[in-house]
Amino acid sequence: MATLSEVLTALTRAVVRYNFAKKNITDHERVIEENKVQTILKKPIVAIQIDINELIEAADHNRKPLFDYLAHMIFSIKNYMDACEKQEGSLPILSNKLLKFLLDINTLFSTLQSKYIPITYDEKNQKNLLGFKKSWALSSYCESALILEDTLFLTLGLRANASEQQINTAISNLLTIEKSLLKAEYLERKNKTLTLEHQDMAQRLQAVEQKLQASQAYIKRITTAAALNAVKTINSEKKPSSILPTTLHSPGIPTWTAVFYQQFQKLMTPESMTPANAEDINAENTKDGEKEEEEQSIFSFFK
Repeated sequence: MATLSEVLTALTRAVVRYNFAKKNITDHERVIEENKVQTILKKPIVAIQIDINELIEAADHNRKPLFDYLAHMIFSIKNYMDACEKQEGSLPILSNKLLKFLLDINTLFSTLQSKYIPITYDEKNQKNLLGFKKSWALSSYCESALILEDTLFLTLGLRANASEQQINTAISNLLTIEKSLLKAEYLERKNKTLTLEHQDMAQRLQAVEQKLQASQAYIKRITTAAALNAVKTINSEKKPSSILPTTLHSPGIPTWTAVFYQQFQKLMTPESMTPANAEDINAENTKDGEKEEEEQSIFSFFK
């Protein structure tokens, strides 16, 4: 089963190959042809239109309406594929347009070269296309018909004069594949978005953890310093109880506990801290209210 990308390539190849003016091209010519096709399709839509129109202008003037129709389909498919976000309903519209195109081309296979078939492929374009069949007696087709059969129809698994049911089935398969590809693209974009969000959350969580560890380390240093100062104070005072605050000293509170509390309070005052530590503590206290909601959302994300 074919994809839209393969159909686009087949249509472009048909236009390019017509410039060789023969169906049975050599291997070397096929390489040149394929390189030209890929070069054209890699360009922006405006540049593609210029290249395709130049090739069509060089074609037989009797077949120009046919290749104008091919160009119309090439531009329609390319515009759809280049859209960043596919609009809802754009794929069914394109598939219906492609179905009509195939049915129109298939009609030409059963029409004599000497007869015109009026075809309208949009509101502005109505063309009279010559048939493909050389004669009723022989099942032989013109050069452009053989090229379309060997490129577009072969890509879709069809033959000249395919039944309408076969053409409908080919388009239905094409639509199914394209929907699957669209779903895969959506899931890939969604996964990429979630990955970026996860990385952002992880970085924010890491920053919170680093600040928490820094705060814990600072408190540990203050606590250790307070304990050491309390021990030194107790050892240096003959009457340790004389240094205790009236509100803290009582028979129920050990002397070393009161001294430790007193030293800890001194170390925790802004005057006793280094400027950097005092600024950090004040800044953290100011921002606690602002960060609480953010940190809660981060931790809940990883629960």
